[in-house]
Amino acid sequence: MVPSVVDIESDSKIMNRSKLYLQRLLFKVLTIVIIAGAMPVWASSPVAECVAQAVGKDRLVRVHEQGKRFFIADQRLAKGSIIRLVERIGTCMRDTPWGSDWSVSFFRQSDMAGYKDDAAMQKYHKDNQWAKAYLAEFNYQSGQLVFDPILKPSTMSLRMSDGSP
Repeated sequence: MVPSVVDIESDSKIMNRSKLYLQRLLFKVLTIVIIAGAMPVWASSPVAECVAQAVGKDRLVRVHEQGKRFFIADQRLAKGSIIRLVERIGTCMRDTPWGSDWSVSFFRQSDMAGYKDDAAMQKYHKDNQWAKAYLAEFNYQSGQLVFDPILKPSTMSLRMSDGSP
């Protein structure tokens, strides 16, 4: 039996609807993946979970396990509160696989909490938005806490309560 023109048109419409459905489904899946990637990753390891508890889950916005770096964000961070947060993080780091090789970066805004060269940060380099949001960084090995590390660095040595570094 030879298909009629009506059958061919119906099949074409069905194919187009199926294609549109699959495109919409793919878009939804990709959106979920992107959103999930942007969500805080504080519970990715016991170390990160301890830090999230120490600084507040809403403040820990990113953990870079390979780089052994935490990214903390809060609009209300001042020098005194940053020092206290570093000390709290230090208590979590005792007897961990990271040992004395860790660091933390503090930002004013969570969407800017990341490495300078990250693709997602490029849009914030215009008018120094990223640099202005980067409040401080601490490196445990050196014991150096640097406030305003990009625009006007001010460094202080910080000893943990256990006497290190």
